Amino acid sequence: MFVGCDNCIVKNNHIHDCVLMNYKDNHTDEEGWGQSLCVGNTSGLYLGKNNLVENNIVTESWGEGIDIGHCDGCLVRNNTIRNAYGTMLYVDRTTNSIFERNFIYITTDEFSKNNKTERAVGIGIGTEGEGYNRVNTSISQ
Repeated sequence: MFVGCDNCIVKNNHIHDCVLMNYKDNHTDEEGWGQSLCVGNTSGLYLGKNNLVENNIVTESWGEGIDIGHCDGCLVRNNTIRNAYGTMLYVDRTTNSIFERNFIYITTDEFSKNNKTERAVGIGIGTEGEGYNRVNTSISQ
């Protein structure tokens, strides 16, 4: 699910068994990563603003669980992410945002990379690309 806009509410969704491009380690680094739920503006032309991502459930994802990218003033709270192949909650090029009370867990090695030796990252914070800094972003339990 991709939401690229300002002032959006993404609430009470259940996303299950998606991003099959990575199914059973069928992925190469050149292909990039797919996301189950992506909120922001991944084109990088501007920052999506004032988005709410709340009470969503993402399970059995063969990509990243929830990806918040190129977003300013986002509130991401009370989401559940279970079993993802990539990063469970990924934050990239995001400013003035709050991430709180998100429940992230793994119950199986089925989604582990590299022949079941590398589990997904719980929370990843990045600044992919040049000339961009994260400011005023808070992650808490």
